Amino acid sequence: MKSVILEVPPLVLSGFDFFGDPFRSHGGWSEENEIGRLWTRWMVYLEQTRHLFQIVKETDVMYEVHIYHTETPKTGEFEVFVGIEITRLEGVPPEVVIKRMPAGRYAIFTLIGEEITADWTWQLDSEWLPALGVRRCTAFSIQRYDARFKGMEAIADSELDVYIPLLDEDGSTDSDR
Repeated sequence: MKSVILEVPPLVLSGFDFFGDPFRSHGGWSEENEIGRLWTRWMVYLEQTRHLFQIVKETDVMYEVHIYHTETPKTGEFEVFVGIEITRLEGVPPEVVIKRMPAGRYAIFTLIGEEITADWTWQLDSEWLPALGVRRCTAFSIQRYDARFKGMEAIADSELDVYIPLLDEDGSTDSDR
């Protein structure tokens, strides 16, 4: 795993989302759990409506966002969003969800091969962020899939970037200012 801390501009994303326990029916990286089903639904929709997406920033980049809530540790329920970055809101079909991810300092971890399917989400706060001397500012993460991600059938040859929003050095967030 590689890591870097960068200032990231805001991302405006368009896609589909789900709230609940995505692993209730199947755990791990499976096309049978709710995350896998969400990706399948999104990819079918995107293929059928590709002509509507003249506003896509990068056609070969997809995002998956996990938003954890105060009840998540107890219930296992959280929000999952999958989609693409767009350049403007005009022309976005009404059946898709818009997510605006804030600008700020992010720790970006590049997961390689089997690291992608490992249980890395729990290592973030206990190991990886402390090793960098930083703390997350809110409970969400962004996964960025680009040409380096070769698919589940070629996970050993794949890379995936995970973005974690950070507190500023003074302990504040953008919303504190």
